[in-house]
Amino acid sequence: MPDDQRVVLLPRYGICDKRQYHDQHRDVLLNPKIIIDVLSPSTEAFDRGEKFRRYRTYIDSLTDYVLVSQAMPLVERYRRQPNNEWVLSAVSELEGDLHLASIDCSLRRAEVYDRVTFPAETHENPDGEYVVRGVTCR
Repeated sequence: MPDDQRVVLLPRYGICDKRQYHDQHRDVLLNPKIIIDVLSPSTEAFDRGEKFRRYRTYIDSLTDYVLVSQAMPLVERYRRQPNNEWVLSAVSELEGDLHLASIDCSLRRAEVYDRVTFPAETHENPDGEYVVRGVTCR
């Protein structure tokens, strides 16, 4: 298998059609419609970059790639368009649902982050400036 086709384990996925596997071990799924990755500081750059490139290149059935932040209440979805371009939509509040039309399912964002406590979004730094979600306000 070429280097850029190495196996990446999928944390969560959705399928509507009959499952297709790489071989008899049934540990490499070939036809997910959606993939949901929970981002971690150590893998976030890879998940957003090279891993997503591989998904776009090698998984024709993929319609939605969803990234869930651990650092803040942020859910991002990349959706494949009919012209094969990917469009990003992001939601940073806890209310509402994320509808995944390809599998006719809705994710309730409040349930995704159930029992998660985030650090305060606004604080004052040592210079007396306010920092809101990492952005310094003067």
